[in-house]
Parts: sequence; C-alpha cells; structure tokens
Amino acid sequence: MSFETAIVFAGALILLVGLFYSFRIISILRRQNLAVAWIVLTVLIVFFLIGFILFALQTLGLGLLANIPVESIAAWVFFFGSIFVLMMTFLNNRLFVDIFGIRLSDKEALIKFAKFLDIHPFFLQSRINPEYSVTCDSCAKKVKYSIPDIVRSHPNLERGVKIEEAMGTKNYTFFVRHRCEGSLREIPVTHDEKFEYRSKRASRVL
Repeated sequence: MSFETAIVFAGALILLVGLFYSFRIISILRRQNLAVAWIVLTVLIVFFLIGFILFALQTLGLGLLANIPVESIAAWVFFFGSIFVLMMTFLNNRLFVDIFGIRLSDKEALIKFAKFLDIHPFFLQSRINPEYSVTCDSCAKKVKYSIPDIVRSHPNLERGVKIEEAMGTKNYTFFVRHRCEGSLREIPVTHDEKFEYRSKRASRVL
C-alpha cells in the first residue's frame, strides 16, 4: 500500500468519526425541526466516504468501477467538497447569528417586531417602554433590555417571543439573553398586552 493510499484510508476513518457526530447533531436538532441542513450535510459526508474508498481501491488496482478513472472520482469529490464547504459556511453563519444576533437599528427592529405582531409600528412604539429590566436568578444582576434588543438577539422571532392568548387578552413572553458568569443565559420574561412587565421564569444556559 502506497503512502497516498494510506492517507486516503485515514481520511475515510476521519469521515466516519464526523458521520457519527453528524447523526448526534441531527438527533438533537430534530426536536427543534432544524435538522434539514444537517441531514444534507450528512448525505455529503456519506458521498465523500464512498468516494474516498473508491479512490483508494482504484489506486490499489481493486476498483469496483473499472471503467471510471481515478481522475473522474477525484473531480466529483472536489465538486461536492465545494458544496460541503458552502453548507458548512451557511450553517456556521446561522449558528453565529443565533448566538450573537443581527445588526439592526432600533427603528428597523421595531418595524420587524410590528410586522411579526401584525400591528402598526406607530401603535407599537406608543405602548412600549424604551427600556425594561429584570434580575437574573443566577448572578443576581439587573439585566436591561428593550424590544429592539429582543429582535436583534432573535433573528427568528418565533424562538424569541411566545404569544399566549387567554380570556380575550394576550401575554408576551420574551426570551432575554445576557452574559452571565462566562456563559450565555436566557431569561423568559412575561409582559401583558400593554407590554408591561408581569413576571419571569427560571433562566437557562444556552
């Protein structure tokens, strides 16, 4: 076995480890209905694994597909490798946006929030306070937040705002994020339909 073939087989083993962790990630994200992109990524890893094995067998003269030259296999692996890199970039971008939020001005954030609630931005602005505060149950620090802060930290507002209706009234639960003793925590804070603070629940580490 040549050194190059040994390297290819070593790469295949590394892909097997990556495949194992991909399945674990999918099992976690499936509960949140966020697993589609990782399923596509896992399919690409399987393709790479097959390509690596075929490439190694071809170099050993044991090719299962004798009519396909090594160069063709390498070309397809490179092509799907570029798709793999694109997918990883997309997933990392989405991950960092979920962690660090998006850059929006207060005005842009309020417009986005008003559309989410299906109300006029002027009506929304007349009812909310410029700033609210809540005490973290873990570090006991006062955490200041605003509606624009909620929008910026949750690009997907369905994950940052929970709307509950009961007896003709609405309550809004905002998931307020803050840095707490080296970790990122989320505090569920409930406001009434006039956006006045009502209560909070136990925070959790993200």
